[in-house]
Amino acid sequence: MTRYTMTASKSIPLAVPEGYYVFLQATTMAGFKIGFTVRDAKSGTAYFDGSRQGLDPLPPLAAFFQSHASALELFVDIPQSQQIDIRMDSMDIADEKGNLLLRTISIAGEDWTDKDYNDLLVTVTACKSNH
Repeated sequence: MTRYTMTASKSIPLAVPEGYYVFLQATTMAGFKIGFTVRDAKSGTAYFDGSRQGLDPLPPLAAFFQSHASALELFVDIPQSQQIDIRMDSMDIADEKGNLLLRTISIAGEDWTDKDYNDLLVTVTACKSNH
């Protein structure tokens, strides 16, 4: 598990191979407005940009795209927060030769002091393209 502590905003590297299809879901259970941007860390090209505020996690933000970046990142922005504590883990599924077929990255974040880690929830699933 990886842990990132940040103030107000931060870029989180996503280990998504170039050319993979990406399905992203993001939601919040927080009083603060939280911005989410998935972008190419090198060029800054955005694949997804959205924000959400609310205690009810439904409906989540969602996006589907093909990554053409060798360094994909998730940028989280919470201007009202003094500190954002992010917890992140991933799981891989490989074929019989050990080649990566699918990677799922789960991210949970805390933007306040109650330590419930449900203020922001993001799941990124990347699967190999047939092309």
